[in-house]
Amino acid sequence: NYGTVRAATFIGRELLRARAAEAAGASPTDTSAAQPDARPYLEHLTELTPAELAAAGPLPHRLSGADFLALMPGGHRDDATEVGKETEYAVAACTAHPVEENARVAEFQAVLHAMDA
Repeated sequence: NYGTVRAATFIGRELLRARAAEAAGASPTDTSAAQPDARPYLEHLTELTPAELAAAGPLPHRLSGADFLALMPGGHRDDATEVGKETEYAVAACTAHPVEENARVAEFQAVLHAMDA
């Protein structure tokens, strides 16, 4: 259902943000004001290219809500959905979709503009 897919997408975004924070030397779970850059800015997955997503390393194909919440006690930061502890999320596929779809749309848009030239 839509809510499960949306939650999986936000879970993937949080895992990517945590990896980026850790690579930058910050705690991936510290969101306090004392460490304002602990969660590097990534508001929308469409800010990433498919190559950047691939370079970030593989995300779990499936992850339970309970396992995610154990890794990221702060949750997935989406006000529209909740992480269900008993739910299995298809994190890799749901995270990749908006990144890849945005790249396809940009490519299609470039083809359309080239036709007008």
